Amino acid sequence: MAWRLDIAVQTPAHAALGDLLSYASAVPLVPGTLVRVPLGRREVLGVVWNDPASLDGAEPDMALKPVGAALDALAPLGDAWRDLVAFAARYSSARSVKSLSQPCRRSCATSARHNLRAA
Repeated sequence: MAWRLDIAVQTPAHAALGDLLSYASAVPLVPGTLVRVPLGRREVLGVVWNDPASLDGAEPDMALKPVGAALDALAPLGDAWRDLVAFAARYSSARSVKSLSQPCRRSCATSARHNLRAA
């Protein structure tokens, strides 16, 4: 039986990838399990995010890459840890966008005020 796993991996913001990437697995892994998955030319660490979905009898809309390995020597991350990871991801992405745009807005506003006074 084959399973589709939604895996959270760290990707660059400019990569335009979704929040979760789908991979195929021969065994169902519980949410929170740490896994190694292929991403481009390398393997990266990821976390199984949702309950596995069976691929039996389903027509795949795309070929899924297989999970490289499950790090089953470590206990799966609990819900509280996954909530913390989700919060940190939302916070850091909002903060980086905000921190990049704040100096521009301040300098643009200052320039506009200066230009109005000079006219």
